[in-house]
Amino acid sequence: MPHRRLTLVLLVLAALPVSIAAQEPLTVEAALAYSMPSALVSSADGGEIAWILDERGARNIWVSEAPDYVARRLTAYLDDDGQEIGSVQFAAGGRTVIYVRGGAPNRAGELPNPLSLATGVKRQIWAIDLDG
Repeated sequence: MPHRRLTLVLLVLAALPVSIAAQEPLTVEAALAYSMPSALVSSADGGEIAWILDERGARNIWVSEAPDYVARRLTAYLDDDGQEIGSVQFAAGGRTVIYVRGGAPNRAGELPNPLSLATGVKRQIWAIDLDG
């Protein structure tokens, strides 16, 4: 099973865009432009994998499915609104991804609101079916 997980990790990393402009000096903008994957999980049978990808601050869930393992974005959060995504997991059967959007409250019970939105923010549990 560890060999299979390593293979899945390598497949995910291979699907991510890689900059080949390593000869140019690294700027802050270029460093921030790199996508940052995290929280790789797989379904019980390993046929589906999901991970969080931070692209310029916009956090989304990406998935890949057997047999081709082609990466695709499952969620459509397009802006850097500072809201976290976490607790990614597959429901039984592997066809639904469950996750939490929004950060944990502080000691006063306030949720993180980095943009100071007047409407406030929510911490919610989401479930998305891989088939739409």
